[in-house]
Amino acid sequence: MAQKPSIPKGTRDFSPVEMTRRNYMFDTIKEVFRTYGYAPLETPAMENLSTLMGKYGEEGDKLLFKILNSGDFMDKVTPEQIATTQAQEIALSLGMDDATTAKFTATFVKYRMEIRDLQKARKSATPKVARREMTDQQVEEQIKAQFAHSRKVLDIREKYYKEYSKYLNPRQIQRVYELEKRQTEKMKAQQKQRKEQKKAAKAKKNK
Repeated sequence: MAQKPSIPKGTRDFSPVEMTRRNYMFDTIKEVFRTYGYAPLETPAMENLSTLMGKYGEEGDKLLFKILNSGDFMDKVTPEQIATTQAQEIALSLGMDDATTAKFTATFVKYRMEIRDLQKARKSATPKVARREMTDQQVEEQIKAQFAHSRKVLDIREKYYKEYSKYLNPRQIQRVYELEKRQTEKMKAQQKQRKEQKKAAKAKKNK
């Protein structure tokens, strides 16, 4: 079944009749301002995060939509900002209201940070030895460490499933997992592409 087209949350369409009325009002206002010597001024549709962050409290910060630049922007974005953007995309896909979006974003960011800390701890504990050079004992220890890591991941996921259940139904939570997996796969593909681009650029520079 085809998905019904929709517009971003917080925006709306204006019909031809509404646009005619709006343009009439705007033209009238502009004419009055011109009569008194005012000149037109247009400001950007976007603002720097530093301008908006902290102005509307913690809940207000969570509702800001962040637009990332192209290129090596991921080097300048914090894990919390990435998780926040992911949460807002998921909330938008599920059609959550503002209150639920705020709750979900806060929970999702905490969840992603716990998973990230766990992955960092595992990476630092993994011996820097090629698999083919490992002894049988090292291979066995690595397999057991993988089991332990997987159990910890499941514990975290179960912990936050209980948190999600306070304001989402089971179908919504399942959808959250599906969208999160899709985002993760997309980010991995983008990271791979950036590495290849940097490698190509470096090779070209060294020629």
